[in-house]
Amino acid sequence: MYFHYQQIMLGLHLAILILTTPLLAGIISVLLLGRSRRNTDIPPGIVIHSVINHARSGFTYYNSARFRQLIARLDELRYTACTLKAGISNCREQIQHGRMPFILTFDDGFANFFEQALPVLQEYDFKATIFPIADFLGTREAWDIFSPLEHLSVTHVREIARLGFEIGSHTATHACLPFLSDRDAIEELRKSKNTLEDTIGAEVVSLSFPYGCWSLRIWQLAQDLGYRYATSYRSHHTTSTGIVAVHGVYSLDTPEDVVLKITKARTISNSLARSHIIPHFAKGSTIWRFRAAYAVERSLLQCSHKSKPR
Repeated sequence: MYFHYQQIMLGLHLAILILTTPLLAGIISVLLLGRSRRNTDIPPGIVIHSVINHARSGFTYYNSARFRQLIARLDELRYTACTLKAGISNCREQIQHGRMPFILTFDDGFANFFEQALPVLQEYDFKATIFPIADFLGTREAWDIFSPLEHLSVTHVREIARLGFEIGSHTATHACLPFLSDRDAIEELRKSKNTLEDTIGAEVVSLSFPYGCWSLRIWQLAQDLGYRYATSYRSHHTTSTGIVAVHGVYSLDTPEDVVLKITKARTISNSLARSHIIPHFAKGSTIWRFRAAYAVERSLLQCSHKSKPR
């Protein structure tokens, strides 16, 4: 009887532990990671991957109806979206017109940007930086574990640039750059830059690191090739010159959640905590599509602004 009682109590304790661990982890994540910290010299920024009108596996998409609500809400609050290049150089002039600038970026260059997001941004006169993957223009993605999406075509990219949006680089094949040798990383960065510049007939100076992974070694190689600005959605407290921290916008985020991500107030929010946690799941895609060119001895810890240059 006593032994039976011990079994019951042990099972109860295990059940409590299983139920409370995610709750405690969530509370700790919100307290440690869910606080907004801003560099006042540069406008806050966000990154969106897909804007689609149907549900999809994963978190890296945003519903098109909710996207329209978000842009309308930001406009109502007197925000204005600008490109990465303008956000660092001259977007501050918008403040003189009673607007609060924020940097808006779109990773991967999916065709749904042209179909779902562009008309809304045009309606509200919001600008953004779009980061296509050069070798995938007009094709389907090949690195994600979920159902593939169509990429922007060359014609789309030219039209987007013509409308005053910035085109930036997301490398040639969406490789995890810190895993590559200097030679291979340079090839990824140079090929993408050259392809996009030939496409739009203008200089490409902005870069978004695939999977949010970068290192000081990679950033120096990029600067040597002519990149001047970059975004990081994995590290939100970067101090490296030219690299802007952006918060990811995910399917779970409401418009008010996104507003919190660009506010300068030192608020605490579970949506901000998600911005720190979810990007790390992108490492799974890196492993899923592991390449022969990746150097296994380079740790995932290199996917950080704390990495030492080689």
